[in-house]
Amino acid sequence: MWYVKSFTGSFCLFISMTTLLYNISFLYNDGGFYLLPVLSLICLLNITLHSPGCVSTRAICVKEPTEKQSILLEKYAPEKHGHILQPPHAHYSYVVNAVVLDYDHFCLWSNNAIGLLNIRYFIQFLFWTSITCVYTFIYILNYVYHCSNGNYVSCAWLRWHDAESTMNILFSFLFGIFTTIMLTGQIYNLKEGLNSVDKAKGVDDGRYGSFYRFFGSYTPIGWYFPTPNSSVLYEHGRKSVSKCATILEDNDIKIIYK
Repeated sequence: MWYVKSFTGSFCLFISMTTLLYNISFLYNDGGFYLLPVLSLICLLNITLHSPGCVSTRAICVKEPTEKQSILLEKYAPEKHGHILQPPHAHYSYVVNAVVLDYDHFCLWSNNAIGLLNIRYFIQFLFWTSITCVYTFIYILNYVYHCSNGNYVSCAWLRWHDAESTMNILFSFLFGIFTTIMLTGQIYNLKEGLNSVDKAKGVDDGRYGSFYRFFGSYTPIGWYFPTPNSSVLYEHGRKSVSKCATILEDNDIKIIYK
């Protein structure tokens, strides 16, 4: 089982899970549609417990490299990262201490790097959490509206659930804005074919078909629900590393496959 040993990340993950469990308990006990936060929680666990797609294949250091070999090693297997192969759009995560395929960022709230093998779960988590927040917000405001119009039952419900409704309104508002902004950014990244680290480093050679890379090998059920990763996704990762290795081997740089 994959888990990143980070105190800060583990603490933030605890907050995320506690908040979702609190929301599930609130909706379940009140007869609300609690399956929405359950889906968010399942997606969160899949993000946390899945390897993001770390590369273990490395190049053997050349004692006296030619100028071309030096350029290729710096581009595809930099010494500062232990000569681990670094295909296009893969980046080094200092928290995970590994090169991650399609590395986007390290998410504190899930305590994991977001990469090739868990970005679909991350986008699904943002999607379902946004919907959960909207639903919870409307669910509680419905009681507030009816109470303001003199409905005794709604007013009694608000008095009885004073602390719970306040906490859930706060959760819905803050997390709703945060996840919606993040979801919009991720969809835009898919459209551009670049990840967040690409943009930070000024990479501009975006690729077409990013949606297909992460979502195309699934049925519509797999687009929205946290089904297991497809074999096609793993094949995408292997091909990325293989192409990088071939370029180096064609220039007399030996590769250690793992």
